[in-house]
Amino acid sequence: MKKQLVVRIPEEQNFMLTQLALQQNTTVSYLVRQAIFKFLSQDMEEDNDLVALAKIGEDMTQDPDAPQDLATNYKKYLYGDNNKESQK
Repeated sequence: MKKQLVVRIPEEQNFMLTQLALQQNTTVSYLVRQAIFKFLSQDMEEDNDLVALAKIGEDMTQDPDAPQDLATNYKKYLYGDNNKESQK
């Protein structure tokens, strides 16, 4: 079920959104929903520990200083040296 959200924005932003919606033959609501989706997707990706771990793995082939023991010590890199999770 969709939920209604009321947001107040400056007139200039409203004008810009309206013009963009006209150019793209869509609605302001659609543009705002898309912008929120992109923002939340990026925010979740940046905060996701597994994504961060995967990025370390990707960088290993290009960075000589990247950890070479990631497969065996992944908890250390995921949770840190002093975290209880890394000692399990």
